[in-house]
Amino acid sequence: MSPFVSALLAEDPDVIYLQATLSGTKIADALQQADYDGVIISPSFSPLLLGQPGYEGILINTQVGVDPEIEGLAHLLESVHAIKPDQQLSLALITGYLAADMFIKGLEETGEDLTVENFLATMNGGFTYSVDGVVGESTWPDNHSKPVPCSVLTKTENAQFVPFQALQCGTNIDVK
Repeated sequence: MSPFVSALLAEDPDVIYLQATLSGTKIADALQQADYDGVIISPSFSPLLLGQPGYEGILINTQVGVDPEIEGLAHLLESVHAIKPDQQLSLALITGYLAADMFIKGLEETGEDLTVENFLATMNGGFTYSVDGVVGESTWPDNHSKPVPCSVLTKTENAQFVPFQALQCGTNIDVK
């Protein structure tokens, strides 16, 4: 048993949150081999890791919904697959699409009198954006300096992502 795993198990934690991606799966695998029966969570939503030892059976924590059955995400995938049918779902795909969608919504809200100044006034004048079940509400300009306080847990099971918890949003805590 590695010194890292020994140190983690010595604390008898209920939950271990691993920040690393590939090395995190190695630590998760070692924990599983050592019969750790607590919860392992990682922020690494990656189709490339499915089937890797240590990635199976853990929870994946993301800030956006990744369940393709959610209407907003199903629409995203339908749009993407119309251009690239074999494109896998990834965080980069989701966040890139959402950023473009938010930009388009901002253009629409600005209207026909589109100038840089008017667009920025729209986007920074209380503009809000969200997609039910996929991304929580952001309000601008507030979210220039604050995150959207949402989280989703997904389980890896049989080399697939399985919905575990729907998008949950809260409030930001000011740290001074």
